[in-house]
Amino acid sequence: MWSTPVRYNIPSLFSYEEEPGSPDITPPEVGILINADNLQYDGDLLNFRLLLTYCFSRDFVNAFERLFWAMVVSLENADTGQSVVLNVSEEGRKRYSQIVYPNFKGFPDQEITATTFETGWVGLDLEIPVRRPLFHPSFFVTASLQTYISNTIGFDLKEEKIYTYRDGSPFDVELADFSEDE
Repeated sequence: MWSTPVRYNIPSLFSYEEEPGSPDITPPEVGILINADNLQYDGDLLNFRLLLTYCFSRDFVNAFERLFWAMVVSLENADTGQSVVLNVSEEGRKRYSQIVYPNFKGFPDQEITATTFETGWVGLDLEIPVRRPLFHPSFFVTASLQTYISNTIGFDLKEEKIYTYRDGSPFDVELADFSEDE
């Protein structure tokens, strides 16, 4: 049985600057971490700002024409079984011209010990129609780039809390509460 993908809206262009709440990765640690900020849920619409930080060796970053064009975020509604994968630079592609050659240029022939690293950030606002769930946590977000997989954020829409998981296990038991309506 086929299921329709999770519907979502991105109300503004992505930011590529470090923001308060952006996760920290300190070299020589490499990978992707995500966090959610400005959480709001009214029973029908989940709004939040996804904050992503990456840190990779400069050689790995240089293997891509545009690193963000290869990075993806998956959204999964465990309550309905719906999911979708969106490209981290979906909005960024509107800012830059398309490339007409492969984005991934390949790794160098010899293995190089990483001595320099590059850290970058993405901030994007997401609006996702989600009905009141039966289970909790019931909505999950994960980012990935090739073999690098971020922590997973689990939204508990019943209790209005957010949790983060690493390698399938609780990483930070309670990350944040949802924002109160002002």
